[in-house]
Amino acid sequence: AHVLVADYRGYGWSGGEPSLATIFRDAEALAEKVPEILVQHGLPWPYASGLIVSGRSLGAQVAVHVATMFPNLFRGMVLDSAVATSAVGDRLGRAPDREAALACWKRELEKASLDILQSLEADLRGLSALDKIRVFEGPLLVLHGLQDELVPFEGSESLHSAAGGRAKELQLIEGAGHNNIGRFDEYWSALRRFCLKAQLDSSLPSVGAVVEHVCAVCAEKAASKCGRCQKVWYCGRAHQAEHWKTHKATCTGNATAAQERAAMPEGEACVVVFAVANLANPPCVSGFERCLASVMAQETPVHALLISLHCASQPLSDQAKSMLQRFTSQECCQHISVNESAAPKTPFEHTKALLQASAHAIPSHAWIKVVGPDDLWSNRHVRVLLPALRAAAPDPRVVAVSCLRHARPVAAAQDATEAPPADATAAEALVATGLAKLAAAGDAMDLANVAVRAKVARAFVDSTPAPALAHTL
Repeated sequence: AHVLVADYRGYGWSGGEPSLATIFRDAEALAEKVPEILVQHGLPWPYASGLIVSGRSLGAQVAVHVATMFPNLFRGMVLDSAVATSAVGDRLGRAPDREAALACWKRELEKASLDILQSLEADLRGLSALDKIRVFEGPLLVLHGLQDELVPFEGSESLHSAAGGRAKELQLIEGAGHNNIGRFDEYWSALRRFCLKAQLDSSLPSVGAVVEHVCAVCAEKAASKCGRCQKVWYCGRAHQAEHWKTHKATCTGNATAAQERAAMPEGEACVVVFAVANLANPPCVSGFERCLASVMAQETPVHALLISLHCASQPLSDQAKSMLQRFTSQECCQHISVNESAAPKTPFEHTKALLQASAHAIPSHAWIKVVGPDDLWSNRHVRVLLPALRAAAPDPRVVAVSCLRHARPVAAAQDATEAPPADATAAEALVATGLAKLAAAGDAMDLANVAVRAKVARAFVDSTPAPALAHTL
């Protein structure tokens, strides 16, 4: 057997935010891609023994939706601890009244972080599995625990009764609750029995290679689809016009580029710092110490601090090692490493060395910031930068994000015999006393001004000839 599991938005490896407003639309897009996904994973299409769609709890609403929208795609359906709320005739289990049941569901949906975009009444009334399942004629298994404390088992009884097919089975499990039903042998026995029966029953129709769509209003065979979003199907213009009042809230066909960007979900992001330096004298070591202190003092810690340096002499190397020992002993980030080179390098060469030496410390969603002895961060630098990185993460066209929120010592501070202290307030203190100035948009281009996607930086250094990396910007 092969299993394809789909997460809601914002769950598992899926980006974005979970919402009742998107679960059906996302499920339709996934169902259309099922043949392609199977072929991409080396599986045959049509799948020899047929596909069974399964939905648990609120996911049962999604399973019923795709099973009725794509009747020739699935051979059978399993509903586990199903939510059976319907726009008409719903029972909401043993709840004494509708308001009490809606209040119960509001608490559970909020626990699950499902964004309720409309009133809860409107959202739950849109979950019409009881209406949709009437047109499902394939094999059906409905499972529910009799001691389910969240979803009344009577809803599953209603779904079983409403299903249009004859090959249907209801398994109510004594002692099982909502989240422990999988611990009962009766649960797995019923699943195995149902799957074997669906696979071996030669009287069931085979799944065809072409997906047939049904009307979103009457569930009859569809003849056309919405011209704007190209996602919702109808049997004719009359039902398309009738459904428009509901569909227009989610139809995205005419969304402008700005609206699409605004609606784009945030992605995962973290900051990995590459601290690079060629230390030629003691003031350089002091400057590098101030730089590292400002990185380690962030209110929002960086994911990793990776250091690559070259020291012009052995005494400088000993001084640098003594200084670095203080930082490597701290636990302000998940990973700290130091790589000392025998010869001076450009920032690009230091970057390549760190990418090769510390690949295990750089996650796929990381953005790299390169800093040197002249760079000083406010302790809020990462906190300000991260929202921009998360917003840019889902768009693969964005390879770097500009960030000028850092300071650099002026010449007088660089030449000073007594360097200012290296602590959490170093950047603010130097700027306040005039010994450092804030970066500005008109300054020369520098690696310190941008955060670059880790995979883009890796591709750049791998494909760029070594002589080119030996040049600075």
